[in-house]
Amino acid sequence: MGKDKRQSPSTLLWFIRHKSYVPISEIRRRFFIDAEDGCFIEAGSHRRAYVGLPGGTAQSLEKLWQQGKIGLELSAEFDAEVVIGVYPMVPSKEHLNGTLNGHYPTPPPLEITAPAPVEVTASAPLEIAEPADPASQELN
Repeated sequence: MGKDKRQSPSTLLWFIRHKSYVPISEIRRRFFIDAEDGCFIEAGSHRRAYVGLPGGTAQSLEKLWQQGKIGLELSAEFDAEVVIGVYPMVPSKEHLNGTLNGHYPTPPPLEITAPAPVEVTASAPLEIAEPADPASQELN
């Protein structure tokens, strides 16, 4: 098989920003990455994290993380740091506007209307009954 093409940071960022969360497996499917190798990236505070992507694509993710454009989700199931997904730190404008890339528009906001006015008509005055004195009531 030929050499895998490195995904540019801008291409990855465009893809990630249009989703709220992207698992590493979805990046592999979207960009047709068949290589079984993975590599380590710097994950801050002198930590290294394993990413199941080829070196070039993993380095692009590392660059986006260092620029503060994406966040990394690390698995808690392993003793080593393993990146299992990424998320955008600033979502796309379409995502913020609710159009979700134009494919699934959100319903229009509900209109809040005032209740219908109640007509008050003149009628006989209400009689207010005096509360009964509990001491004066007979016990049955």
